[in-house]
Amino acid sequence: MERKLDQQHPRAGEPIHFLKFRCYPSNLIPHFVLFAFGITLGVLASFQIPTYLPILNRAVTASNLFPLNVSANNPPLCDQIHGKNSSRSPPCHVCNVTISRPNCSATRSQPSLDEQQCRSSRTRLDHTACVNDSEHTNSSRHSDSMNTEVGAGELREWIRPPSVMHGMSDEQLLWRASMVPKVEEYPFKRVPKVAFLFLTRGPLPLAPLWERFFKGNDGKYSIYIHTRPSYNGSASQQSVFHGRRIPSKKVTWGNLNMVEAERRLLANALLDFSNQRFVLVSESCIPIFPFFVVYDYLINSSQSFVEIYDDPSLSGRSRYSDRMYPVIKRRQWRKGSQWFEMDRKLAVEIVGDRKYFREFVKIKGRRHRCPDEHYIPTMVNIEFGAWNSNRSVTYVDWSADKAHPATFKRWDVTADLMKRLRGGSQCIYNGELTSVCYLFARKFHPDALDRLMNLGHKVLGF
Repeated sequence: MERKLDQQHPRAGEPIHFLKFRCYPSNLIPHFVLFAFGITLGVLASFQIPTYLPILNRAVTASNLFPLNVSANNPPLCDQIHGKNSSRSPPCHVCNVTISRPNCSATRSQPSLDEQQCRSSRTRLDHTACVNDSEHTNSSRHSDSMNTEVGAGELREWIRPPSVMHGMSDEQLLWRASMVPKVEEYPFKRVPKVAFLFLTRGPLPLAPLWERFFKGNDGKYSIYIHTRPSYNGSASQQSVFHGRRIPSKKVTWGNLNMVEAERRLLANALLDFSNQRFVLVSESCIPIFPFFVVYDYLINSSQSFVEIYDDPSLSGRSRYSDRMYPVIKRRQWRKGSQWFEMDRKLAVEIVGDRKYFREFVKIKGRRHRCPDEHYIPTMVNIEFGAWNSNRSVTYVDWSADKAHPATFKRWDVTADLMKRLRGGSQCIYNGELTSVCYLFARKFHPDALDRLMNLGHKVLGF
């Protein structure tokens, strides 16, 4: 009987026989304690994870785990995944910033992780968002020359130019555009661009020729268009001119508001830190060299191209007003073509000027003063002569000796004319003699477009 009780109730310290294994109860206690501790940690962690998820997401976005690269040559992310002509709707465009090296092995029937990331970025980063708006998509052609390897998101946000159709007043715009960093070196990778400033009445009748000129050079140019406020037309969504109009005001020939429009164009272009050169053109201007020639010529120039000369005739010195004295003396009064080209340093001085612009305000409204032919030439002559080449890169025919230059119509456009414009003169470029003096020409009538298009490949090179 005693043996049976021992078998049913083993004494303390004796092993328990379970499935032919010997187990000591004292050895099971640590295992139960560790198990309970693990369960407790898991429960606590499950309550804390939601608190740290937003911080984790921001850290991953800003880190190098997903490097962000800006490049004008990178196609939109979803185009990389599914092809440019994909029938997916809606299309996903990455404006300004694209995620480098996406996984393009996904099938079209099942969205890939990269495409989901592209879609979800709408709510994550405003400046890297996928945007369907065609105007913002087109603007990536003009602002993709700054590499976003710039560190903190605050710097990316600060250097990013605002939309061209902003709500700033002229005073606010000029103030912001005139700010210049003291440190000349840029703390980020930057591809310098040429800003094309179109001062127009309305439509661009020669736009097809310009489209061909710009084709294949995304990231090296920017476009800004100043039109009459009453003009309601717009370019097609596929055009490089789509969505490039700036807030504009009325412009009258021979009035100071012409100068105000030029400064407005310059100021808008200065908001993009990648714009290095600035050229003013009209709806009747055409390029007479391929883009790569124009780009290299301007980017590598050591001087600006503002025509300046002393005109003793009635259309020159007689336009001077004694009300400008002593800020501007009669002997300092100069004239020149309004179709300038200048570097960023001089452009900042023009939009930030108050001293000389006030003097022209004094004669505002007086007829035949033509301040657009005198304001910039006079100011540059007085203050910044060493920065300037004293010539224009836009050809204009004044041989008729009239108030307006000659207009080239359809029957005037020939191969000989184009060759003469491209190399029919000599000038100084970076201290050396050259026959390439003009990069643009005006005025061309809209009916000359077909002849210009036909001569494009044969003579103009584009």
